[in-house]
Amino acid sequence: MQPRSWASLALLGTLAASACGDSTGPTIEGTFQASVSGALSDEMSGTAEFGIFAGEGLGLSFRTTDGSGLLGIGNLEEARSGPGTYIMGDPNEEGVFFALYLRQTTGGAASLVSRSGSLVITSSTPERLEGTFGFAAFGTIAGDPGTELEVWIEGTFSATCARRARCE
Repeated sequence: MQPRSWASLALLGTLAASACGDSTGPTIEGTFQASVSGALSDEMSGTAEFGIFAGEGLGLSFRTTDGSGLLGIGNLEEARSGPGTYIMGDPNEEGVFFALYLRQTTGGAASLVSRSGSLVITSSTPERLEGTFGFAAFGTIAGDPGTELEVWIEGTFSATCARRARCE
């Protein structure tokens, strides 16, 4: 993996680590639902947040309610994407959205990266980003790096602006 890929994936990890609701007042929390099929299967739901981070780009963070998984989608553009259909691909590809799916399994931590698919943004405001996604992801389980996994992940989201993030 090229250095640009590591920086791209770090964006998703950064957003996930900083994405927590602001306790200073009432807010409507963002939500997502997704299904995973293929080498792993899962039905996920939980919170959804987005933000724009200087030097890193736009990121969407999806955290499962039960803490079993994390899904991040992002690109390197430092702007909120408007409504439209966007290509999803590998983090090494210029101008595409990319995704990282992390999940704990009985065999160890699974880490999968997108290869192809699409992201559809149906609504885009500084307060909320909404849409759907569907993409193929490939990766391995940490305890078994020789076995490559392939999954299809699809879902819907209504993400709110993450605390400490720029969303305009």
